[in-house]
This record gives sequence, C-alpha cells and structure tokens, in this order.
Amino acid sequence: MASYAYSPYALPLFVCAFIVLTLGVVIVIRDRGSRVGVIHLIETFAIAVWFAGFGIALLATDVQVADGWIRLGYVGVAFIPVLTLQFACSVVGSRAGLNGLLGFGWFCGTAFAAASLWFPGFLGTPYRHWWGYYAHSTIYSALYLPLIAIFFGVALRQFRRRYQSAPPTSRASRRTKLFFISFSFGSLGLFDLLPSFGIPMYPFGYIPATAGILFATYISVRHRLMDITPEFAARQIVETVSDGLLLLDREGVMRVANETLLNMIRLPKEAIIGKAIPRQLRNLLTPQELTSIQAGVPMHNREIEYTRHDGTVMTISFAVSVIRGPGNYAEAYVCAVRDITEQKHTDQRMRFLAYYDNLTGLPNRQQFQDRLRSALTRAAHNKRQVALLFLDLDRFKRINDTLGHALGDALLQAVAGRVINCVRKMRAGNHAGEDTVARLGGDEFIVGLYDLESPDDATRVTERILASIADPIRLDQHEITVTASLGISVFPQDGADADTLLKNADAAMYQAKESGRNNYFFYDRARTAKPIHHPSIEHRLRSALEQNHLSLHFQPQVATHSGHAVAVEALLRWHDPDFGMVSPERFIGIAEETGLILPIGEWVLQQACAQARAWRDAGLPLARMAVNVSARQFRDRDLLGSVRSALESAGLKPEMLDLELTESTVMQDTLHTRRTLEGLKAMGVQLSIDDFGTGYSSLGYLRSFPIDALKIDRSFVHDISAATDNGAIVAAILAMARSLKIGVIGEGVETEEQRAFLQLHGCKLAQGFYFCHPLPASELGTWMQARPTRQAR
Repeated sequence: MASYAYSPYALPLFVCAFIVLTLGVVIVIRDRGSRVGVIHLIETFAIAVWFAGFGIALLATDVQVADGWIRLGYVGVAFIPVLTLQFACSVVGSRAGLNGLLGFGWFCGTAFAAASLWFPGFLGTPYRHWWGYYAHSTIYSALYLPLIAIFFGVALRQFRRRYQSAPPTSRASRRTKLFFISFSFGSLGLFDLLPSFGIPMYPFGYIPATAGILFATYISVRHRLMDITPEFAARQIVETVSDGLLLLDREGVMRVANETLLNMIRLPKEAIIGKAIPRQLRNLLTPQELTSIQAGVPMHNREIEYTRHDGTVMTISFAVSVIRGPGNYAEAYVCAVRDITEQKHTDQRMRFLAYYDNLTGLPNRQQFQDRLRSALTRAAHNKRQVALLFLDLDRFKRINDTLGHALGDALLQAVAGRVINCVRKMRAGNHAGEDTVARLGGDEFIVGLYDLESPDDATRVTERILASIADPIRLDQHEITVTASLGISVFPQDGADADTLLKNADAAMYQAKESGRNNYFFYDRARTAKPIHHPSIEHRLRSALEQNHLSLHFQPQVATHSGHAVAVEALLRWHDPDFGMVSPERFIGIAEETGLILPIGEWVLQQACAQARAWRDAGLPLARMAVNVSARQFRDRDLLGSVRSALESAGLKPEMLDLELTESTVMQDTLHTRRTLEGLKAMGVQLSIDDFGTGYSSLGYLRSFPIDALKIDRSFVHDISAATDNGAIVAAILAMARSLKIGVIGEGVETEEQRAFLQLHGCKLAQGFYFCHPLPASELGTWMQARPTRQAR
C-alpha cells in the first residue's frame, strides 16, 4: 500500500468511471436483446477502464506501479474509436462501404491494446506532472492518433449524413442530430492525449467524454433510439402485446409464456414453464382439433370456457399457429390467448336487451310479436284461439311523480312478477310455458295466452290478474295500492294478424279505462270506437293544430363536466280546453295512424327553428336545437323540403338543427333511409339516434349511416353504476361510440351519481330532470341566461 497515496485529482476520474459504466448497464438492461445496447455497454466499459487506469496511476507513488495502470488504461483507449463507429453504424442502420474499415479498426484496436500491455517501448516512462504520473507517448503509440481522428470523423459523418437525408421533422433526423452533437462534444476527451506528449496541461477530457456518454444515454432512453434486432423485437412483442402468448415445443411442453398470459390465468411462471400443457385445457378441444394442430393446421378464434385454479370461469379466444423447421416439419406452436369474458358478457347483455325489457326482464315488443306470430300460425293450423290481454296501470304517472321514479320502477317490477305468477297458476298444465308476458314500455304490459279452447280461459286469467294487482304492494316504507285496466282481443274473431290484435286489445283497454278503470273489456267493433282511430281525439287534435292549442316545451342538453347548456330538445305539448294537458303517449300514436303527424311535425320544425333563432338573436349562443322525427315523417318524401323550408324561414344555419330518429325508424327501409340521411347531411343537418339500445341494437348501421350522435336510453341510465349490468352496457356504448367518433348524450339523468358516472366514462352531454325539467320557451330562456351556454358534442 506504500506505493499509493491519496490524490484529489484521481477522485473525479473514479466518479466518472462509475457513472459511465452505470449508464451502459442501464441501457443494456432496459433494452434487452438490443445489439446497439450491447455496443453501448462495451464502449462505456472501455471508457471506464481508461478513467480507472489513469485514475489509479495518479494515486501511485512509484513510477513502475503507475506505468502498469497507465498501460491498462490504454487498453480501454484502444477500442473506443472502433466502438464509436460501430455504434454510429448501428444507430443509422447502415454500414455500407464501412465493413472493411470496421474490420481494420478491430484489428488495430486489438494490436494497440496488446502492444500497450506487452511491448515496453510502445509507451515511454510516465511523466511526472504536477497532478501526478501520466502517460508518455512514443513514436509508436503516436501512430494511433490518425486512426482515432479517422474513426471519430467517419462516425460523425454517418450521423450527419443521416440527419441531412431524413425529413427535417422526422424522428430519424432528430435522433441522429442529437447523437452528432453528443459525440462531437464527447470527442473533446481526446485533449487528454496532449499531456502524454509532455505538455503540462491538466487532462480535463474525462468531463466532455462523460457528458457525451450521459447525453447519448439520455437520447436512448428519451427517444427509444436503440436498434430493433429480431431478438429485441421478438422480446418486446412478447412482453407488450395485449394478448397472452404461449410457446410450446413439438412435444407439447410449454417453453415461453408472457406476463399477460400469466396474469390472465393467475399462475406463476414456474407453474407452467417446462411442463406439459394441462389436461384440463387439452380436454376442451375435440380429438379432431388436436389432430389437426399436430398435423400443422392453424386454428383461429376458438372460444372456450376456462376455469382458473381459484374456481373463477373465464371465456377465452385462442388461435394456434405453427413454427416450421427444416423439411417443413412442425417444430413449435404459438398460442395467442385473449380474455373475452367481458366482451361476451356485454354481447349477451346487448342481445338480451334487443329482445327483453331491461327493467323487468320480460320480453319486449319485438320479442312478443315474434312469439305471437308463431302462436297465430300454430293456432290457425290447429283451429285454436289466442287471446291478447293489454294491461295498463291506472294513474301510474301520479305514483311516479309523487314517490319518485325509483319506487315507480320497483312497482313495475312487482306488478310484472304478479302477472307472471297469475298466468302460471291459472294456466298450469295448459301450455303455460308457451304463454308470454311482455312489457311494451312505460306502464303497459301485454299477455299472450296461446292454444285456448274458448275466450272464457282468458276471462279467468284476466280476473285473477286484476285481483292480484289490486292487492297492496309493500315497497320500502310505502304501501302502494294500484289498479289496472285491461283490454282483450281474441284470434281469429278480432284480427288475423299480430298488429290488428294488438291494436284492438289496446282499443278495448281504453274502453275499460273510460268505464271507470280497474276493469276489463273484450274488444267489440261496434262499441270500441275511441283509441287509435278515435274520432273525438282525432277531431280535437286537428282542431288543436288549427287553434294553436299545441305548444313546445324545451329541455336543455348540458355538459356533464360543467352543467353549461349546449343544446335543447323541443318536446310537443297539447293543452286541450276540456281535458287539460294530454299526454303525448295518448295522441302521438293517433297522429301517426291518421297522418296528422305530418302537419304537426312540420309545425314543430317551424316553431323549433324559429325559437332557436330567437334565442341566438337574444345573445344565447346555443349550439343546437334537437327535434324528434317520427317514423311517418321520416318516410314522407317531402321531409327534406320541410326541413329546408323551416331553416330558411327562420334564417337558421343547418348545423344548428339536430334531428332525432329512433333505431326502428332508420331500419325500416334501409335504401330510403340512406338516401334521406345523406340528403340531410348534405344540407348540413345533424343526425342523432334516440333511445339507443332499445331497438335493433345493431352496430352495423352506425358505420353505414351518417350518424353524429347517440342518445343512451333512460332505461340504461336509471340504474347506472360500475357494479351493474347497466353500467357495463353504458360504458361499452361510450367506448364503441368513441371508436366510431360518434357523440353520445345520456338521457334521463336524475341524480348526481348518474351524471358523475357518465362524465367519468367520457359522456360529454346529458339531459334529464337533474339539470332541468322541460320548460316553456320563456322560462327556459331565463334559465339559460342564468347559466352560461357552451358549445360541445
């Protein structure tokens, strides 16, 4: 130890050696499999050897000891030039014309290193400068200086050519320009050679050399500039791909599994690597499938139910491809595994909602009509009868308004359960399993009794249903008494098809309501004259249009994050002088059937556009006015003319009008639909799908038709939370809409929880009582003046 003494000049060299070597290790670990990462590590090691050897020499008190460490430092110096050029070629991805120079560089580097260690005359006796012992270059070692200059110059030229040939704003241009700067600065480390010629200048070259390596490492980490070798690419793909990957050899032994797969099946790597594929998984495939795979036939998108070790079941989709070796024999198998459990659940839920009511779980109108048509075909063939019981709760709206929608929904669920029980008990042993109880919407239910011998069977079921519903229902702390009115139509005497039977049962139900409620009526052509084609309703509705008894109320659509009004929806209201406010559910169907919906719809368009312009003129920068278009209106050949006329007479820009259509409307005649929608879009009008999720639930038309936005039906929003099916469905709809670049509006928002959920999952707009009830134009204008408007979609 007497041969060494502390020197403050050695410490910076040791620190820099440690920093440089650490940076090399960081890159090679971070970019495992990268050839450039390995070259970078070797170069940092060579620099660290240079720093460490010269640093220890500064600690030496004996010239012989110092000479040994200096020679070791020169071993590192020997390889720095060729490693620099090798690094540059790998980064730019080309070493055209430089293979010979690289080979010569490795030869000279090896020779220089060997001469440093074993040829005494290659270096002279170390100089004794004021900071300590330092290298002494001779004519032999000086021969390496031109080589150093050549290799560094060519390396810098490689970077310069690359950034000049690449597009100025490209990543390749940026990265090579940064490397050019880094290595230009680092080359200043060559000044450390000056003291070896006897010049007493302190060797500060380790500072720019370290800074250059630090900058190069930063570039590599920040811009991911390491080369992409096949090994590196394979490793990155295996570890970062979203699917689980499993590699098996030809004996069926699992050799490679990525983290995605291990997390998916919830097993550690040790549990599967080196082991045969589990019998549980093999048994999920048929013998024919296993034989095909072994024969080298790929398998695509095979779906299976897989049970994890903790007992949870998942649905996976997997594909098997074959890696072939010499002779075209199968050498290994690659399995790509995808967890589609949530996707399957969502798909099943969407299919369920296409045919079943979301609230009660009963068949919806579409499912009921499909079953009814089949039942009518069988009844006609067997000469039997079918009865339809159309049920409507009495004064349900009052219950909903006084007790709230939550209890109203619970009441509907309770009524549905009672109706089902009545049908099962009264029809036990008489094809009860074939009978259908469905919910048409709101507080309307329909019961299909099939394979009847006489209408008396329907009477007994009806009386039991009415009695059961009239029994008090206990919900939370409330005891609710509700009654129902029920209309009955019978096949074949009251109609030969499903639509006629439904219409006539509906007519009989209204007769029961107007006869005092809590009652039932069979359809009678002579007696039942009011619903649907009711002359009084039709006459009053026609008069209402002529005498200005119709009006519009408006409900705002607001930004979920701020509550600012963005758009409004126009809602039709009818105030009859004798009967007061008439529910739209009562007269819209009649207007559709009689054709009155066409002049009414045109009036609504004119009024809505005029009101939108009036609000704009009053300084309210409202983005859109939404107007519902009925199926009958949409089928009218003059719809485009009506829309154009309403916009022109109001002086309203087309993009401020948003026409809302139901899914069933746009799917009735796809050729007409496409032409009409394209005509409206060419005009500049916005188009939305109303009550999305309650109709066809087909995503194909969203890609085929020029739709701007979806309105999620209130039935999904009502019971929305992350823990419910509705929450999953709404999140899926929002994700799907984002991928299609379609806006989304949440309808029926009544609570802060619903608003927050929609905002969290990316729904920008919402509408409902939580923000504002539908109001006349004057009152909504005041409301909007108190709350700023903001444009959004």
